[in-house]
Amino acid sequence: MIHINIPPLGDLTCTQPALVLCYDLLSEWGDSPSRPKIGRLCAAAIGLCTQHHQTQLPVYKVSSLDLVGYGNRCLDRLLQKGVTAGAVVTQGMLLVQQMAEALPQDQEVTDTVNFTDSGQQASGTD
Repeated sequence: MIHINIPPLGDLTCTQPALVLCYDLLSEWGDSPSRPKIGRLCAAAIGLCTQHHQTQLPVYKVSSLDLVGYGNRCLDRLLQKGVTAGAVVTQGMLLVQQMAEALPQDQEVTDTVNFTDSGQQASGTD
């Protein structure tokens, strides 16, 4: 759990969304997103990580597979509430970073494979 502060909304409690949503958001991010896309995906991260009663942001419909469109709706709602675009990006980036860290990393996969291989080799020498 992480807390972010977005004036004028104040302190918001954030939870990590499902890992598949973290994956989807980071996949949508791509290699070099435009500034508008960054803003929308940061707003989407805020919407995914905060509870609806805290922000009155729209609920994401997983079946839509449209995080940029969802982020557009969240960003519009946040701007209407007086939140600056800079605050959306700054606080949203914290959440995006947390999502990235939550996903299994390549080194973890390598360590798992090596562990499995070592176990098989050890059992084969008995």
